[in-house]
Amino acid sequence: MLISACIIAKNEAEHLPATLDHFNDLVDEFCVLDTGSTDGTLDITHPKLRIMKSPTLFREQRYPDDFDFAAARNEASDMATGEWIFRPDAEYRMAANNAGMLRDYIASEDAKKYDAIECMVSSGQETVPQCLFFRRSRGFRFVNPVHERIRFETVQPPVKIKRHDGFRFVHLRTTEVLGPEEWAEKRRWYLKLIMRHLESHNDDLPMHTCVLQELVNLQWIDEAVKCANYILALWGNRTPVSPGIAHVRSMLAICHITQGRYKEAEVELKTAMTYAPNTPRLRFLLGETYRLGGDFDKAEYWFNRAMSSKNRDVAGGPGDVRFHVALPLQGLDWIRKQRERLRCS
Repeated sequence: MLISACIIAKNEAEHLPATLDHFNDLVDEFCVLDTGSTDGTLDITHPKLRIMKSPTLFREQRYPDDFDFAAARNEASDMATGEWIFRPDAEYRMAANNAGMLRDYIASEDAKKYDAIECMVSSGQETVPQCLFFRRSRGFRFVNPVHERIRFETVQPPVKIKRHDGFRFVHLRTTEVLGPEEWAEKRRWYLKLIMRHLESHNDDLPMHTCVLQELVNLQWIDEAVKCANYILALWGNRTPVSPGIAHVRSMLAICHITQGRYKEAEVELKTAMTYAPNTPRLRFLLGETYRLGGDFDKAEYWFNRAMSSKNRDVAGGPGDVRFHVALPLQGLDWIRKQRERLRCS
């Protein structure tokens, strides 16, 4: 058996049947772990489907305080028998009708060189790489109760991950679909789960960074600034500097930009660039800082630098391709129109 799709689901009776049909030609089995459905999800049938209640995480309340996404994903993965594990959500779809080509690639000799495969996933305006396929024999486990990360327990580093830009996925449950109130409620739930985790894992830098990200998402700017400064006080001067520190400084810069403190934002972004040069996100944010501060020449320079970046990864964070093309182009177009207005006035 080549591919097992392992999905955690809760009240997905509306979406899951279409998901099973959509990925039917790609996978050999669907392993669905139900974590608390009350809408009939457990009654769904499909020739390739095995569905079971989570033995430890079945919670009917909408946002349980003790939930653990990593543990749920691990339980779903333990159901699998395929050589490769595919981990979509119930609202994932392939952007193009090329399931056969993807299956052929995963069965190829080239894929056998790797422990995991990244594909690009779009959600609303954001497009980021995600590890979606894992070789089951490599002993990977998910860690962290939310914003799960992957840990390989039987692979000697470095872990070999293939990024395949030719296969793209779409996440249907975007912020726009959820609506602002439900989206904010979900972010607050995530924040609560992270804070609970940090009570016993206070040295977990990536999860402190997730706290900062959620505070920025919720636009709780004062709290985000305090969180960023706390992280920098603990980890900012350690040697070697963690790549995540560049991401922390970029989010602190976003807080400064939001509050009109462009000089402070410039300092944070230039410091971040010393840790993570050539990243389009930092270059774009510096261009945006200059644009909002009225220095159009410097803004134009940094927008162009963002588009010329060879490194499309965001240091310490998701490699969102918007920062490489779309957003710098918007900034350049805004500057062009502003200059035209000034010439005509």
